[in-house]
Amino acid sequence: LDKLPGANVISGELVIPDISQLLRRLLNADFPVELLTDTRDGFDFRQDFTKNMFDVVGKVLQEEISKNNKRRDEISIDLTKNKKINDLLKKINNYYKDLELTSIEGLNPGKTPPSDGLRFARPTISISKGKSYDLKIYINSTQISSDDVINVTCESNNFFDLDKHIISYNDDNVLDSGLVVRGLVIKSLDLTNDPIVITASCRDYETRVFVSVIEEKIIYPKYGLEFIPSKRTVKPGINIKSKLYFDTDKYEIGTKVQISLIYDNELVPEEFIEELLITEMISDNIGIKSIEVGIISEEQNVVITATCKGYSVESKIMVREKGDENKGNSGFLNQIELQFLPDMFWQTSIRESKGILYINGAHVVNKHIMGDLGQEDRSKPRFNTSQYKYLYELISIESSKKIVRELYKKGQIEELDPDVFFDRIQEHKSKIYSDIIE
Repeated sequence: LDKLPGANVISGELVIPDISQLLRRLLNADFPVELLTDTRDGFDFRQDFTKNMFDVVGKVLQEEISKNNKRRDEISIDLTKNKKINDLLKKINNYYKDLELTSIEGLNPGKTPPSDGLRFARPTISISKGKSYDLKIYINSTQISSDDVINVTCESNNFFDLDKHIISYNDDNVLDSGLVVRGLVIKSLDLTNDPIVITASCRDYETRVFVSVIEEKIIYPKYGLEFIPSKRTVKPGINIKSKLYFDTDKYEIGTKVQISLIYDNELVPEEFIEELLITEMISDNIGIKSIEVGIISEEQNVVITATCKGYSVESKIMVREKGDENKGNSGFLNQIELQFLPDMFWQTSIRESKGILYINGAHVVNKHIMGDLGQEDRSKPRFNTSQYKYLYELISIESSKKIVRELYKKGQIEELDPDVFFDRIQEHKSKIYSDIIE
């Protein structure tokens, strides 16, 4: 958080009680979690524990910084009030949404390795045009060792790209059962007429998957049943519906689903039965059932529970009047603030948890190129053409850096070579800038 505005004037010590005991328990558990980096110079940011810890601790520190900033006299201009900048944010958020990977796993992946050496999560898949998917491949480490190389082949086509053609693993990837789970990223480009075959092979072991690219938006529900999104905020007065994705490989057409609606202001839940219908299918095995909640005129929470064959999933809907106080609470990049901190060395910085990008108008480079912006109308910030171009440059590069960090945390970038990171940042920056200026 060193680059957060106001962080340079905060100092102190934050103690996390019993943290060493907790780390030991995690490391010595039946399924140990390796929380430190390979070089032991800090926490591994790709681990869920680290993400949660930094999220919780970060909020405590950010709150202290925010309290102190309120006592300091500084100029802060909310650029989100500018329509051009606000439209720009929407484009960046849509760009990031298209990069998000949809995981394709087995219906009951469990911890048992495949008896036939290796196996794709599914024999056939359908994916959406323009989207990226993380197709899991399961490996039996007693048959295929960490010294082996799995070759991935696919007939030449213009319908999708693969992120790799060789899959391997190290001993740290092996679960106690001997199972290894690896991923193959597929980026779809164009619609297919017939399925394309991808083959993974190692010595005498081989597995195949048939891939079709379709127009519809495809998401594979975890364990065959899932509300997507599972949590969202809506305004009062609109007709609310939730999408329940189902997989007919596990829940066949005609299966009954028990639906329960629980409202804050009602003691007894509303319950009814829905049936999975053939008309709800969007691909060979994926369907979407729309669960209608209705119109809610006041702020409250609604929890939808769907139960099928003993398995339950939930969707939480928060009905809220969205005001300025909700800025930056969701999404990838939600707010851009122009601040003036001459004692800070940074040109720009990002508050990750809120999705806020700060631009330091007092930085020597920014001030030299954009001029003195301290007198701008804070209620209606306006800029000339050259200032806009420079703002677009700053926003593009910082968005790209944030994207690459997010992809690395999610395991979508495994390389540790700095050149790989710089190349990815440049690639995303160019694409984002092109979207912005269209």
